[in-house]
Amino acid sequence: MLFVDSPYFNKNQNFVGLLNFIKKHHPVFHPDRFNEKEAFIAVFPDSTFKEDAINKLLSKLFKLLGDFFAVEKTMSSSFKREFYLLCQYDQRNLSHDFHRLSKNIRKNLESKQPISINNYHNILLFEQEVNRVASTKEDKGVGDANFGQVNSSLDLYYMYFKLIYTCQEINRQNIIKGLSTKLYNKEIIGIIPKTPYIKNPIISIWYEAYLMLSSKESFPHYSKLKQDLFDHHTLMDGALVRNLFTFLENTAISNMSGQELYEELFSLYNFQIDIDVLLHKQVTAQGILINYINVAHYLGKIDTAAAFMNKMKPSLMKTLPENFLLCEAIVLFHKEKYKDALGKLNEVNPSNINTKLFERIWRLKVYYQLKYRDILYDSFKSFRVFLTNNKDIVSDSSAEVYKNYITCLSHISKSPVLDSETSNKIFKNFIEGKDIVERKWLLQILNL
Repeated sequence: MLFVDSPYFNKNQNFVGLLNFIKKHHPVFHPDRFNEKEAFIAVFPDSTFKEDAINKLLSKLFKLLGDFFAVEKTMSSSFKREFYLLCQYDQRNLSHDFHRLSKNIRKNLESKQPISINNYHNILLFEQEVNRVASTKEDKGVGDANFGQVNSSLDLYYMYFKLIYTCQEINRQNIIKGLSTKLYNKEIIGIIPKTPYIKNPIISIWYEAYLMLSSKESFPHYSKLKQDLFDHHTLMDGALVRNLFTFLENTAISNMSGQELYEELFSLYNFQIDIDVLLHKQVTAQGILINYINVAHYLGKIDTAAAFMNKMKPSLMKTLPENFLLCEAIVLFHKEKYKDALGKLNEVNPSNINTKLFERIWRLKVYYQLKYRDILYDSFKSFRVFLTNNKDIVSDSSAEVYKNYITCLSHISKSPVLDSETSNKIFKNFIEGKDIVERKWLLQILNL
């Protein structure tokens, strides 16, 4: 409101009137009172209604809203404010102010902790600007135009960026079979150990992640990367630290099993909780909380997970409400409070495909445990229809995993007696050798 009311950004007071009208009706927006005609009357009380006039005003107000977002984003970054000011000093030939500010910017950039990929990009932008000024306005004929600093910052930014995305690419390839990585990425990264940049602690950590993800013998690199993260996680921002722990979790799942795997994952999750990155807003995967709860349940520590959920409830209900409610239902399920779990599931209003899939999986589990057979059989059919209707966003391979789950649970629920012979038959026909969700739970039901 203050932005639109400022004569610097807006010289048309009609925008203020329109925004006041919108604000008055927020958040209900009842169509009988919130429409183009009522908006026109609020802004132009003494004029004849013209729909085109109010629509044009709305369009321009949305443009002003975009300007507000841009200004807010710029003002939230100390580097952007100072960098744009530096450019203005150059354009206005204020060389003394340019050099004074450039020293402060360089000092701030060098001391910046933790470091994000944006930080390396900011260093590059800054050094390029200093190079441009030195080359065009202050060349003294001695060849020093900041080229060295530009090259160094470009190398660091490029290597860091390439490491991050190559690691993410290989990680996806390791999880989703059939994907391929571009060979030139590996060729470029292969040069890193021959450069002085390998001594940069962040480059070194990400290079270790690359070796872990791409090597057939990943465990030595796994151990070193885990120790490096435990020792130096404060060097990077939370989003990048969370990414690296995701690589560790996936590698552990690929190389360990049983009690050893669950204890390792629980250790990784709890460390991330301690350093406050497990639920980083930029990289929170839909399944990370569910994984944590299931691991805690396996280790007999479901109360630990429940306590964490309770502690995080205020923030998660603001940022990830549907995810939190689903996880509350899972905690209740593991505590065998199935009716309470169903109540929580009924509160979940999934907004994305992953949450919808998770919700349906757990709803079937609750129905099975409560012996709601009729509802369960109807849910099998509706889940299959759901997968068919969403085939554009659920891959064939993923859909097959869920269909296998539905088929297996359907045969289990329709078996009058789950004796040893029946259980083994179901296992061989519907679980053995197949990709299927909730494998461990299904095996528990079958007493296998």
